[in-house]
Amino acid sequence: MLGLVLLLALLLILSLGIGAVKLSPWQVLRALLDPVADERAALVLQAIRIPRTLLAALVGACLAGAGAAMQGLFRNPLADPGLIGVSSGAALAAVAAIVFGGRFPLFAGPALVPLAAFIGSLLATGATLLLAQRFQSGTVRASSVAGLLLAGLAMTVITMAGVGFMTYLSDDRQMRDITYWSLGSVASGGWRGVSWVLPAALLSLGGLLTRRASSMP
Repeated sequence: MLGLVLLLALLLILSLGIGAVKLSPWQVLRALLDPVADERAALVLQAIRIPRTLLAALVGACLAGAGAAMQGLFRNPLADPGLIGVSSGAALAAVAAIVFGGRFPLFAGPALVPLAAFIGSLLATGATLLLAQRFQSGTVRASSVAGLLLAGLAMTVITMAGVGFMTYLSDDRQMRDITYWSLGSVASGGWRGVSWVLPAALLSLGGLLTRRASSMP
């Protein structure tokens, strides 16, 4: 764990030096410790690179927590949130927001797509759980894990079909936005984004750790 923490710190410092303005690790450390010594580097770091790097670290922590939770739930080291339709549900809602969001200016804004993705993932997860309960109580019964897997597969197929249909309806600009969103980027992130993501990350990861502690013998 100590080695991983040190590796994370090293990668954070290296990432702060990558960009249009190249900075060596020593320049990064000097700008962080003494901003007056190199005001240009300090401005680049504080205004652009530090918030992006923090966002990337927070997103990585949340992805790791979600993956660990799924692996513990399914007792399988290859499990991920895509197994129960979480990722595809978020994708469908995000793509729908990109395609139809411009028609409702009242709701348009930088938070529209992330909020839509979050709501879509919740709805997909709820639908998967309800469908899994039907598998367990139906004529052909399945175990809880098997039923959840079957329900997740069905939900993934349905939502990805919806993503394909939304992509068909999109124009060139919306298609480009969908591609950029699916690839993932923190290029537009700033301190405002950090203020949104940090509380959500702390609450979600803290909840997972609490659930883990309560489930241990």
